[in-house]
Amino acid sequence: MDKQNYQQLTRTFLRLSRFSHLAAVAGWDMFAMMPPGGSTARGAALAELSVLQHQLLTDKQVAGWLKGAQQEDLSDMEQANLREMNRHYQQAALLPETLVEAKSLAGSRCEHAWRTQRPANDWQGFAENLRQVVKLSREEAALRADAGTAGASALRLVALTGYGQKDDVARALAAGFDVHLTKPATIEALQGAVVAQFAAPAWASR
Repeated sequence: MDKQNYQQLTRTFLRLSRFSHLAAVAGWDMFAMMPPGGSTARGAALAELSVLQHQLLTDKQVAGWLKGAQQEDLSDMEQANLREMNRHYQQAALLPETLVEAKSLAGSRCEHAWRTQRPANDWQGFAENLRQVVKLSREEAALRADAGTAGASALRLVALTGYGQKDDVARALAAGFDVHLTKPATIEALQGAVVAQFAAPAWASR
């Protein structure tokens, strides 16, 4: 049987992989090598690339190829690939393009500001940048929860950091996190933070 749909998908996901490679290289260069003055333009370029990747992945043709490929005579490995492609598509389709762009821009701004705010001990300034990152993460989590079974009301954001003083906890909560944990966190602490509203999972008692 012809595997035309599957072949179209492999070509599309190969392009996505190459774009991801470019984004990783450009991101590493921005964080490690690029002078501070170029961060705004680079952050905008990375956000644009993330939008292009999102558009490519969520194109209506991809949905059609995924549906068509399910009827094709695929090997076990190809079927596994198809399941993974479908998972990526479903996850991306939940998010609007505007949120994808906003998250990329906010992450770049926050990381860049952290370079000067950390040595200056400017935690208040950093909290403002982090608050936007957390806000957008909550928006994404709510969309994913609405599409699943948990429901948006069950969302809990946990800050896991190496800073554990009272002021650190207060800053994390002020930024929008529900719980603050200090590394290394125990299984019991993680369980209590994540599933406090629910019955403990089976693995927690092992």
